[in-house]
Amino acid sequence: MASQLYSHQGDNEYRVLSKEGNGALIFSRAEYTAGEHQHPEAQVSILFRGLSPTLVTHSETGKTSRTGLARESFTYIPPGQPHRLNWGRDGQLLNLYVSEQSVRELAQQSGTELPGLKLADRPDRAVYEIGRLLLDDFQSMGGLAPALIDHAIFLISRRVLRATERMAKGEASGLLSPKRLQPAIDMIRENPARDFTLIELARLCNSSVFHFARSFSAATGSAPFRLQRTLRLQKSRELLLETDLPVGDVAIAVGIENLTHFSRLFREYFGCSPREYRRVMHVSGS
Repeated sequence: MASQLYSHQGDNEYRVLSKEGNGALIFSRAEYTAGEHQHPEAQVSILFRGLSPTLVTHSETGKTSRTGLARESFTYIPPGQPHRLNWGRDGQLLNLYVSEQSVRELAQQSGTELPGLKLADRPDRAVYEIGRLLLDDFQSMGGLAPALIDHAIFLISRRVLRATERMAKGEASGLLSPKRLQPAIDMIRENPARDFTLIELARLCNSSVFHFARSFSAATGSAPFRLQRTLRLQKSRELLLETDLPVGDVAIAVGIENLTHFSRLFREYFGCSPREYRRVMHVSGS
């Protein structure tokens, strides 16, 4: 990436770089495999549609790591980290690039620096929603304002720092690692309409309920039931946009049988009712 303002659209992708050297890449592909590469910017990847792409990275010791990107999560790649992306099915991805200048400024403001390690597949509602706002703005306006990218990257970088701090505290206190928690996170993500008990989720991680609950909150910043509610609402938004199901059927499909309760949660989360959201998005997309 070059330190100049530019935008480019073509081959099902859109790129833009701000005056601060931060960048964004939105691409929709049916199939894609990137060659291994690295860049001086840190990278945050957010998946919005499609099956999980595989991100391949290599450590300084040459160890290969493969991570599946999942929706409603982000993956952080530090500056200079060699990586490549394998994409087997149709989907849509947003990459944000944090310039060295932005890293320095954030370090000064927070008294620390962005982590020097990869954060893989981290559930974070705030990061996902900030990325979604960028994507919605791109779809409605046909482009992204560079200043908007700078602001979004600042907010997301703060979330990356918080995730790093939670991991460090968890490791210091003997809590379960993100890898140990992954089976429970995957189960919640893959079954948004199913209600889980803490006992079921803890057993997936071979842990006691108390230890699992503390570890889960420390690692993700959210209790299991809150993460499930977030995923249910995000899935309901997809169904409202991609299907003609009545709103009541959408609620049932994501495990919320009370329509009034569903509408209230949806409004709290997205700022409008399910019907209003469907109408506005269909109009803007027409």
